[in-house]
Amino acid sequence: MKIKIVPHQIEWKEKFEKEKRILKELIPIPGLKIEHIGSTSVEGMAAKPVVDIMLGVKNNSELEQLKNALYGQPNYVYYSKWEPVMPFRKFFVKLENVPQNISDSIPIDIKIEEDQPETILQYRGCHIHSVVHSHPFWEKHIAFRNHLRNDPETFKKYQDLKFGLSQKEWERSEDFSKAKTAFILSVLKNLGF
Repeated sequence: MKIKIVPHQIEWKEKFEKEKRILKELIPIPGLKIEHIGSTSVEGMAAKPVVDIMLGVKNNSELEQLKNALYGQPNYVYYSKWEPVMPFRKFFVKLENVPQNISDSIPIDIKIEEDQPETILQYRGCHIHSVVHSHPFWEKHIAFRNHLRNDPETFKKYQDLKFGLSQKEWERSEDFSKAKTAFILSVLKNLGF
């Protein structure tokens, strides 16, 4: 599969703000932090048309509470398959515009790769990453986003990398993400991480 990279859309910020309001209603945790991350959060940057959102809580107990609040909600799909790799993160995909005739066939939890219907990829609206906000995952994502927003040279290099990678065929969308890792790690190293 090819990964679709599109010009920056002003609607991405609006989608984030709308989802932020919904998440605040669904997750009754005082002090919940909600950040727009990833390329869709960087003005002018081309990106996959999926908004990345990061939720931050104070501790692991609140992280479980957050997971339980979203788990099973309509159009939220939990990916427990990532827990062995990233036990500190709870990951959901918010689906949008799912036709009624297939919505009943979409699982609420993707436990293994085979659980994910291929059709689910085309209905992804948001990726929701949830962590304890003192975890390095939080700090690194915020630092990388802020650097892209403030450094035109890194912005251009990263966007060019994504355009180049989008021309290749990928077996899974995760492989596209992994292909960007070396660049991201080099930027984070220069930022002191």
